[in-house]
Amino acid sequence: MISRDIFKKAITSPNPPNLLLSSYETSSLYKIVKDLLHVQWPKFELRTILHNDYSYQKYSTYYEFCLQKLPKKQSESLWEVMNEILSQGSVTNERYWIVLKDDGNLKHLHQSKLRVILEKNQGRATFLLLTNNDSHLIDAIKSRFLHLRFPHKEKSFTYDIYDKLNDHIINIITHDFIPLNKSTLQKIKDISHDILKYNLSIPTLLRELLYKCFQINRWTPEIKYKIVDKITRYEYLLRNSYRSMIYLESLIIELYYLSFAHYKINRHQEEGLHILCDAAAPQQHDEE
Repeated sequence: MISRDIFKKAITSPNPPNLLLSSYETSSLYKIVKDLLHVQWPKFELRTILHNDYSYQKYSTYYEFCLQKLPKKQSESLWEVMNEILSQGSVTNERYWIVLKDDGNLKHLHQSKLRVILEKNQGRATFLLLTNNDSHLIDAIKSRFLHLRFPHKEKSFTYDIYDKLNDHIINIITHDFIPLNKSTLQKIKDISHDILKYNLSIPTLLRELLYKCFQINRWTPEIKYKIVDKITRYEYLLRNSYRSMIYLESLIIELYYLSFAHYKINRHQEEGLHILCDAAAPQQHDEE
């Protein structure tokens, strides 16, 4: 696995960078980290420390903090402890290792505080941020980490999810003139939610969506060309923005309106065959 090899080289280098490790299975990420740390510290054994109502774990200069849905009081204790630890030099003059376990709910306020800590301790500590959802992280955080993605072990499961979500998108955009309503918008939101939940690659999703669009026999080449153009344009926007979910939802809605505004049934051919036309809106009809 390429990401695992890069991780090993990075963590054992003389000046290891901060590492952002993302995977749907955060437990597998944690195991990778612990396996390598056991090599560095053969007697590696964590002990739990309680500070006010917040508990964390440590061994030597290794510290482990959980960021999962912290109440306000505990979150204050977290940043207080972290600042206190990093403000003191280690007795052995060793590098600090700070492991942060996130479940995809790291709020913007916490990210701002984390950014300050990262800036103050550059070179003194290496931070390892483990997450199952990197899309919620702000650019100011991502830019301070080497980002490594670890794929889901069960590849067939992941591909099934891609296939399922693209089927949902196809069902939405091949609507046969059903008006866009709250129910359809909620379906689009659900697609975004599943992408975040399973930490899916949007470029991969779009590539498979293109393939499925080309398999729709009732669409003419002109229609498919327009769809390819839309998806290509949005894929470029997605590569250059952190607002991926907004762009994806906008793309689905545009594909929906593309078919709504530009298709009509050709009554002179087989029923159900759609052709490209110049209709400005779905409610307009050709005069007889």
